[in-house]
Amino acid sequence: MLQPNPILLGPEYTWRLLRALAEIRCRGKTRSKTLLGEPIFTNPVYTSYKNQLLIAPKHRYPHITIACPTFNAFYDREIAPIYKEAQKFLGDCGLDTHHAQFTLKDVVSLQKVANECVVIIKGEYSREIVGTLYFDSAKALKEKEGLNSAVLKLLDLDQYPQLSHLIQESIWVSGHPKARLVLLCENQHYLLQWQKAFTQQVELRHAGGRNVEKLAHAPDPGATFCYFGDWDYAGLTIYRDVYAIHLLNHNRRTRLLTPPQSAPRKQVGVAGHGSRWPSDLWEKLSHPEIPLEELFSDEQRKLIDELYQKDKWIEEESVLFNDLLDYNGLLNS
Repeated sequence: MLQPNPILLGPEYTWRLLRALAEIRCRGKTRSKTLLGEPIFTNPVYTSYKNQLLIAPKHRYPHITIACPTFNAFYDREIAPIYKEAQKFLGDCGLDTHHAQFTLKDVVSLQKVANECVVIIKGEYSREIVGTLYFDSAKALKEKEGLNSAVLKLLDLDQYPQLSHLIQESIWVSGHPKARLVLLCENQHYLLQWQKAFTQQVELRHAGGRNVEKLAHAPDPGATFCYFGDWDYAGLTIYRDVYAIHLLNHNRRTRLLTPPQSAPRKQVGVAGHGSRWPSDLWEKLSHPEIPLEELFSDEQRKLIDELYQKDKWIEEESVLFNDLLDYNGLLNS
């Protein structure tokens, strides 16, 4: 993770400026217009190293900026390692490094987005939420089109979820109005199969990805509550949180449905999947107020151990709706 000197996180340290400074270090000079017209003795780019001038316009050639004697030491110590790492990150992610309008601070934030893309996608974060959490302002990505495009590319999305504010605060429901059981789904896949759910007298609810706190205020139809989502680390922690919210707010126990033994196992970290199993898995899955034995059955703990040891996961969408009910003894014949 990039950890630059705080002075390099100022708004004046744009990517174009960093490229110009790299050229000065390599060639001793640059014709980059990025450095022209700046107040030399007030801009931190020029005076941030022992209060000595770092670069200056060439005598009689003001369109050329040259290095001062103190520049190389400052550059090698403070800028070169960060610039090389940032350049590699942008290149590896396929982001434009030639015309980029980013600041170095933006690049640091983009790296955080790349490291947490699974959390962002599963949580269905809106553009405003991503802006607030990673770029210090809900309007940051609206005001910087290039930066917004870079975030979407890192997330492998064409656009953010529509009506994102509404999605975050609402609970999507489909299926039978007088259900015998309520199936909470991590993703929206099953909600589109409302006809199958209606036939089985099941109400489907979208649990909201990572945003499960809203379930504390959801209505209780008096039916059995079940949960099913991805069987990876992120999906199982979401289930744990759902269980805790139901138990601590409504004294209601939620049953985790187990995928059939025939459910395909997928390799962790392949094809955009980024939820990796931690080494201290059971400690991370535990809850301070709920025993593990209550959260997961013996069969489920055995399956989780198998997935962990083989570095595999099971995707929610890979399990057919009726097969899921049948395997868990919930299918109406």
